[in-house]
Amino acid sequence: MFLLLHSSAERLTFAHDFLKQSLFMRSFSDTTLFAGDRVILPKSEFRLVQHHAIYDGEGFFYENKAGVGVVCTPIAQFFQNVNEITAIRRFNGTEYQRYQAIQRAQSLLGRRYSLTEFNCEHYADY
Repeated sequence: MFLLLHSSAERLTFAHDFLKQSLFMRSFSDTTLFAGDRVILPKSEFRLVQHHAIYDGEGFFYENKAGVGVVCTPIAQFFQNVNEITAIRRFNGTEYQRYQAIQRAQSLLGRRYSLTEFNCEHYADY
């Protein structure tokens, strides 16, 4: 499934509606995502392995994927085949700090994944 959203308002509306309507989001009181927020998804059946990604506020996630590296993924593609969200970690900082966090995330596009030195959690913490 690929959804082309033309404006940032369309992307934000889609993101909010998708999260609000999703069954796995009912345990979260606020489903609105903002730039710099981290979304954590289970990658294994028993939640032993988690995947971390950073939302850019414009309908895209920056994530570091094994075998691929750091990529920018549209929200519809990011949530494709997702059944559950483990957590949403809100970005704590000013609007300028949010902007800087997204700039850092973008600056690492294409960097290679390393399980021990630069995995998705390392990337999200950067």
